[in-house]
Amino acid sequence: MIFTGREKRKLDLPTCHPKDVLQGAALYNLSRQTGGSLGIAILATPLDHRADVHAAYLTENVTSLSPAAWQRLETMRAGLEARGLDPAAALQGAYQLMHGLSEQQASVLAFRDSYFFVILVIGSLLPFVWIFKARAFDLKNLGGSGVPASAQVPPATSVDARAAEALAH
Repeated sequence: MIFTGREKRKLDLPTCHPKDVLQGAALYNLSRQTGGSLGIAILATPLDHRADVHAAYLTENVTSLSPAAWQRLETMRAGLEARGLDPAAALQGAYQLMHGLSEQQASVLAFRDSYFFVILVIGSLLPFVWIFKARAFDLKNLGGSGVPASAQVPPATSVDARAAEALAH
């Protein structure tokens, strides 16, 4: 189930005592920011490395001996000459375009590798969801909510419930 902003805010700090909500919100935001920064750092390094690896593999096949690469280069050169460039500049431009295309394809392949890595990590952590969900269910069946009594929020009266609902909207 995907939560939108309002539903997520209701689930963020259900176990905090009312006087500790501000500190809890600050800690929650700090952990979100830190987790996001670490996630980006963890994915950016292999992404850059894999782009270099794929670029090396792709440029192995782009040589003057490859008929497909030569034909593509000639097509690019002819297109640039048709746009008004002299033959030497058109050839240099065709080389630059060919290099740009190989770098672009290397980046696409590197992002594909990164997505496979993320899918692998999520797939390997998925069984833990059921383990922890079963454990939380067992705690509720034992008569406890798993939350210390000092952190439990007292039940709201009808006036408090209406005020909380008005603030939520």
